[in-house]
Amino acid sequence: MSSGWRTCEKAALWTWLSLLSVAVALTATALVLVVFIGVPAYRSRQGAMSTESKHSYIQMMKSSNQDPWKPVPPRCDNCTLTLRNDSLHFGKDGVYFLYAQVTFAPRSAPDSAEKPRSVTVTRAATADKSARKLAEASYPHAADHGSLWVGTMARLQEGDRVNVRIDGDFMSDDTFWGAFEIRLLAETSSQSGLFTLEKLFSK
Repeated sequence: MSSGWRTCEKAALWTWLSLLSVAVALTATALVLVVFIGVPAYRSRQGAMSTESKHSYIQMMKSSNQDPWKPVPPRCDNCTLTLRNDSLHFGKDGVYFLYAQVTFAPRSAPDSAEKPRSVTVTRAATADKSARKLAEASYPHAADHGSLWVGTMARLQEGDRVNVRIDGDFMSDDTFWGAFEIRLLAETSSQSGLFTLEKLFSK
């Protein structure tokens, strides 16, 4: 009798552990879908839900220091980010992550150590906006060569333009910059009082 009861206990324990493992796996899968595909956007009043998950993204490099920036694979379909005249044009309001990596070349002469080496990401001026520096970093004067990386999130609107300025000689085959759209809760009910990143970057 005792042996049979212990067998039932073990069977129940294994069943419970199996169900727990399945629950953990489902939760992990849901988190991956939310992070990499996007959280649903709720419409106020109607309470309708959109599961649109297409994001815009772009990355650019140069064939040489004197050449213009060019998009590199992979490229997104129906992308609202376009490169024109070395500036990144935004075709849709949203929050975007902007980044740049610059690998500076070894200094060619002793006096070049006095020249600054830096990278600056700037939103260009428009008819109703002044130019705004979004990110900036400088490379140490004492260092001969190496990489510099900057990144930031910014709330950008349709018609905005962003460009990158690099001061100093750099290696084009290891230098790039780009942007990708971040999926957010686009709308919330006025009565819910929910706080979202969309509100954080609305100013």
